[in-house]
Amino acid sequence: MTEPTNDDRAVWAFRAVQEFRNVCQGSPLDSEEGIEEAIGDLIADLLHLARQNDLDPSLLLNRGWMHFEAEEAEAKEAAQ
Repeated sequence: MTEPTNDDRAVWAFRAVQEFRNVCQGSPLDSEEGIEEAIGDLIADLLHLARQNDLDPSLLLNRGWMHFEAEEAEAKEAAQ
């Protein structure tokens, strides 16, 4: 099986944001502003979910950021 690319990951995230918007009936995703708003709202709601499950939101944000940076570095290295 081929490792996913960052483009694959972005598509998966967009699909998640689309579904989130369908459920909460927020602004459409047909503009940069709409996508930005939806991502921010989804992140906030994920942090509420973390807190309700006695998880540390800041730890999860840091972990997500570390994954993002590692995947970006891998993509940059593969492109060289």
